[in-house]
Amino acid sequence: MNKCSNVRLIAAADSSTRLTSWKEIASYLGCDARTAQSWEKQEGLPIHRHAHQARASVYAFPEELDAWLQRRKPQKAAEAEPIAPVPPPTPVSPKTTVPSQTPLPPRIGGRKWLLAAIGTLVLAGGAGCFWAYDHHQRPTNTSTLVLADFTNTTGDVIFDHALRQGLAAQLEQSPYLSLLSDAQVAQTLALMGKEKDTRLTADLAREVCQRTGKAVVIDGSIIVLGNQYVLGLRATNCQTGEILDTEQAQADSKEHVLDAMAKSAAKLRRHLGESLASVQKYDAPPEEVTTASLDALQAYSLGFRVHVVKLDEAGAAQLFQRAIALDPKFAMAYARLAVCNINMGEQAQAAENLRKAYELRNHISEHEGLFILSLYHEFVTGNLDEARKTYELRSQIYAHDDIPIGNSGNVYFLLGQYDQALDATQEALRRNPGSRIWNGNLVSAYMALQRLPEAKAAAESARARQLDSPWLHICLYLIAFEQADAPEMARQAAQLKDVPEFQDILLNYQAQAAAREGRLNEARSISAQAVEMALADKQPDSAALYLAQAAMNDAWAGNRTQARQEAQKALQISSGREGEAVAAVALAVAGDSAEALRLASDLARRFPENTMVRDQYIPTIRAAAALHSGAPVSNPGAILHELAPALPNEFGSHAMERVAYLTCYSTYFRGEAYLAGRQGAPAVAEFQKILAHPQLTLTDPVSAMATLGLARANELTGDRAQSAAAYKNFQNLRKNADSGLSPYLQAKAKL
Repeated sequence: MNKCSNVRLIAAADSSTRLTSWKEIASYLGCDARTAQSWEKQEGLPIHRHAHQARASVYAFPEELDAWLQRRKPQKAAEAEPIAPVPPPTPVSPKTTVPSQTPLPPRIGGRKWLLAAIGTLVLAGGAGCFWAYDHHQRPTNTSTLVLADFTNTTGDVIFDHALRQGLAAQLEQSPYLSLLSDAQVAQTLALMGKEKDTRLTADLAREVCQRTGKAVVIDGSIIVLGNQYVLGLRATNCQTGEILDTEQAQADSKEHVLDAMAKSAAKLRRHLGESLASVQKYDAPPEEVTTASLDALQAYSLGFRVHVVKLDEAGAAQLFQRAIALDPKFAMAYARLAVCNINMGEQAQAAENLRKAYELRNHISEHEGLFILSLYHEFVTGNLDEARKTYELRSQIYAHDDIPIGNSGNVYFLLGQYDQALDATQEALRRNPGSRIWNGNLVSAYMALQRLPEAKAAAESARARQLDSPWLHICLYLIAFEQADAPEMARQAAQLKDVPEFQDILLNYQAQAAAREGRLNEARSISAQAVEMALADKQPDSAALYLAQAAMNDAWAGNRTQARQEAQKALQISSGREGEAVAAVALAVAGDSAEALRLASDLARRFPENTMVRDQYIPTIRAAAALHSGAPVSNPGAILHELAPALPNEFGSHAMERVAYLTCYSTYFRGEAYLAGRQGAPAVAEFQKILAHPQLTLTDPVSAMATLGLARANELTGDRAQSAAAYKNFQNLRKNADSGLSPYLQAKAKL
């Protein structure tokens, strides 16, 4: 994860309702871009252009497109060829009459779908009875499906959300099928002027399906007939309204409803075109998909919607915890709770929940198992190579799922492979354009590659598509910081004023920026606010990291006693991996080598497989301890050897809950090692590498220390002019620094 990455996610007021490309316009109309362009030329589709631009870009307003569509319908209805009629249904025995089916709402998820069954039963809308169809029609377009909410006439609210989630889990096993994601449904509803969590009736689901250019709507119902629960599933071509398949199943008790639905889902997959071999291979028993408990599934379903649509991590976490309380063996509830933990900066809790999910992995589907395994490797063992392989395997099997390819981008961020991170994020967005997460990560990838205009354009595009999020404002704040645009920084900070869950993140970046300029008293004050807010929000890992960074700031400034006190306090708050690593480096620079090395050993013992711990944290801690122990550095070569594992991924983005730390630190200490060995030229090269990547270090004071290191390295080479220029740059950066700071005094003495 880049500092501006991983989680959820700005433009003039008039552009917030615009569709700003042919792709967006076509998606809104439910057609391809070429068709939309043809409609503009031949039928007057209302398209606008920015005439002042060299290559005029297009945009359109949803309300104008809606009006055009309404005008077009009567005309095209007269011109259209008649649709082949569906064979008339044959009534089943009158004894099976039931209340009429009403439309149902869609769900959002991940795979592709198949429909149609010979002789199956469906609850026919408005007919008042079950009908048997003697045919089935496969959709000619097997693209993503829209899943509507179930129509529940049983009077038992347990079925309101649980059945839709249960059906989604069954269908998501299929590598062939794909569900329109919750994020994409929410985005489409917003473009339609509706609330993002509006219940999806069958009619509304079909409209969403049409607008997004998908193929099939699946709606379902449940009724009570005597002592039996009767489930109906129906697949409809959302473009023509043709019924493609129907399924019906009965359960003799509420406890067996999910079993009955699983059997219908398997038939649905087969009839929609999935091969028998695929259905058999990816069809876990009902009790091993999500949970056998309807109550637990209901809580899980509500949590999933709160998580994905409302982006409420804390609210979703409470619902996932309730699901676990109702079914302690609910592996996916543990996994989803862990995702909330990760996004809230609760790394220790995330690891604990992922371990539990991993222990229960033998009782889940293949799809769920790969989901858990990939998270387990990334966030528990920390073995990034295994995490990448698992994400790639998931992406190959479930080629329409955006999550594995998108999360592989996070791994590339950590490894500093930003071109690959960009590629993965763009592919995730191709699969799921409405994801706030991937839109935010796209901004991050452009930032990491120093493509700031594209980063800002990506953020503006997200806003225009109603995918704004607090995190985009953090990103824009950091871009403004890099461009020294103080008014824009203030504007972006103001946008976050009423978003308390992001205030501590912003404050921490502001504290780092103040420390970078030598305003340590101000930095401590701001950092204390961030720590207080994180603790109040029950995020001890974040609080410990903020305090450890404050210790690092004081260590750079030569305030050794203050640094040691802050580092020890951070360690008391949390033993989280990230906070402990930063505290260890701070203690090393503050001269407490023994404690720093003890913490390095502790990290190695606790996280033996973790790529970042093994290749970055431990080498950096040990190098810092050797360089700042107070004793003469007798063997610089040994320090360089210690840092060798960090070299391949030295520009990797260290981030926890979107907070950057230790980025480029191994490079800095490599420069110090060359200085200790009086090798000026290679030292110059190391410090210049840091200064050439301001988009990675951001507000971290390590860039200021690299400027000072560059001055010393140039002095060692005999290049007095370059040395003086670097000292001057450092002094200008610290012109408002607190008095008495040793690095500033050293630089001033050279001028």
